[in-house]
Amino acid sequence: MHRALVVCLLALAGCGAPAGPAGTPAGDTATGETVTPAPVPSPTAGDRLDDVDLPGVDDGVVDGAALGAAHADALSGTYTRVVTLQIEADDGTLLTYRESRAVSDGATSRRRSYRGPATSRFVSGNSTATTARTVRSADDDGTRRRTFVDGDPAPGRQVAAPVAADDRTMVATLLDGAVVFDRPRSATYRLSADDVSGEAAPDLLAAPEAGSVDATVRRTGRVDRVVVRYDALLDGRRVSVTRRVFWVRGADSLAPTGE
Repeated sequence: MHRALVVCLLALAGCGAPAGPAGTPAGDTATGETVTPAPVPSPTAGDRLDDVDLPGVDDGVVDGAALGAAHADALSGTYTRVVTLQIEADDGTLLTYRESRAVSDGATSRRRSYRGPATSRFVSGNSTATTARTVRSADDDGTRRRTFVDGDPAPGRQVAAPVAADDRTMVATLLDGAVVFDRPRSATYRLSADDVSGEAAPDLLAAPEAGSVDATVRRTGRVDRVVVRYDALLDGRRVSVTRRVFWVRGADSLAPTGE
């Protein structure tokens, strides 16, 4: 799929970046929260740099697969990846989803929570579910799972993830085709795009448009965060979608949900 991602690369120190995100415990999600995107500069093709020292960038253009590989290689030790997805319509929030996945040597733990009327789309055999929660851990002693639907234990119930991808694929999908426009003045880059790949949208959504992508990445290629916003159709109904992905050091599941 062709992507028309036009990216502006700015040093965080000079672009008025916010002081830092607020932490929210695993399982706690904000419903009905509205976030206004910061204005994104509109660079021209003539501003593109061709000598950027960033993995996966060649002649000023980001190769998503290469940057995704560099990001995966840069993830070392214990880290936590947090994914949130919010789908809103004019009359309210249809889905608030949050996944926290902590990875350490020989062990992983994952928590997922769902809230809103669209929850039932991901719960097998339940067309009325409005909340769900799953907990999974795996180590040398085996794999353990717990599932709750509408507050009740639901062993054996299948609950699908709205967005599921490994770290490498997630970065490759969201940032492929990015164009670098400015030389950084620090070790952290900020990337902004004014288009969203159709592959970034969950299967239940169609025709994503009016999108934007904002990301920060280090010189090593490790991506700290990606925030994607766009409009789409859900059963022919216009909705607004916000997806956030954060990678934080350590196994603490406290992680940002805002900007």
